[in-house]
Amino acid sequence: MKKTLLLLPLAAMLLTGCGGSGGKKGAGSKEEQAIEKAKTYDLATVNGSGAIFENDPVNIGWESGHYHNDFLCLTNQVNITDKDTGTKYTVNVAWEYERTSFVQQVLPVDDNHTGIYFTYDENKTQDFPFKATLTCGSAAAVDMNFKVQLQTKNVKFDHYSIQELYALSEGGDEFNLVDPETGYYKANNDPNIMKYACVSTEGKVLYVSPDGNWALIGDGDYTLELYAGGALDLKPSRYPALKVGEVVYVETELGSYYGNLQVNFIFDIVAGDASKISEPTGYKPMIGTDFSGKHYYEGGAVGLMNGMREINAVYVGNPQQKSGDDEKAPVTDVSKIRNYRFTVEVTVDGVSMRVAYDYHIDVKGELGFFDAFKAKVGTWQAGDHIKFKGTVRFVGDTANGYKDNRDATDWSIVPLETSHISGSW
Repeated sequence: MKKTLLLLPLAAMLLTGCGGSGGKKGAGSKEEQAIEKAKTYDLATVNGSGAIFENDPVNIGWESGHYHNDFLCLTNQVNITDKDTGTKYTVNVAWEYERTSFVQQVLPVDDNHTGIYFTYDENKTQDFPFKATLTCGSAAAVDMNFKVQLQTKNVKFDHYSIQELYALSEGGDEFNLVDPETGYYKANNDPNIMKYACVSTEGKVLYVSPDGNWALIGDGDYTLELYAGGALDLKPSRYPALKVGEVVYVETELGSYYGNLQVNFIFDIVAGDASKISEPTGYKPMIGTDFSGKHYYEGGAVGLMNGMREINAVYVGNPQQKSGDDEKAPVTDVSKIRNYRFTVEVTVDGVSMRVAYDYHIDVKGELGFFDAFKAKVGTWQAGDHIKFKGTVRFVGDTANGYKDNRDATDWSIVPLETSHISGSW
């Protein structure tokens, strides 16, 4: 499943005060024109991208026939420039609505937009009318009426702690929630509505990638990766509760990538109950025997998968980066490493693993992490002793499902910032 990229309305522009005669008598016609022009903008949108039009009710809360936690994004001001004189007029937009029981929270999305977030009911639809009042200088206020209907929450989410998501089957050779025949998670909903395993869990936010692609939440010694993919919406602007250090409650779909558990589709992230989790244990030392020969399910059961760890490593070298269809093409010239995923080999107590750069941490190369990592690779020599911190990931051979990753026992560590790559130990 794909998620819609959060795009703010075109009305998010530079704001200035009403120009011209500043609201003096006689300026009303221009100000009225500004209001009429502002009415043509996407003042109200679903999730920041799908416009809602005046007096045209729309249904929200479903995507492809199943529950999707839509929110409203409301514009508070619009800057209009008169094409004849170049004068700028600011149209203020005041929103009016009833704070019903199903309005979960109302929070700023940014300096010019307000988000209304809802609690969807499992059994009934809910109507939500709301009104915009547009004003500019001395012009008469103009009202616009909108309405959305919240669809039912027709997907159930079985609740597990993060540790329980990694629990083993009775035979001890698979995650308990995975169907060993298919290698995919067991669906727990009406297959006509949702064919995937949907769960809820809690954790403390440990990390959020700057581009909103992925995040980490933790509970004691167990860590879970949240993944948004191309939607890039794991940000407070979409999920206001998603802030490092806060405890969150997550509703999501279980999935994996190259044998590493990650939740592939986020339905909701809201403030969680700190009493339901243990304080995350942070970057625990990891030695060679912790991961040597361990399959994905074995590492998951002990908190290794996605776990926050630190290692004393001996540098081997062997840098690799995707080239064409080759996911692990050797890099012969370090200066040619691109700002994309690349790895280098190290050993921990003689056990080999990869240190991986995740480009979502510095996707535009503006944060200095990519340049610093690449520069360090260019100076390291085989045998150098280097300390690393980061999140640990299983590295299988097949992107989808666990079945074809059963024989793999490879692991990597992903530093999250420049300070996670330090000097000799």
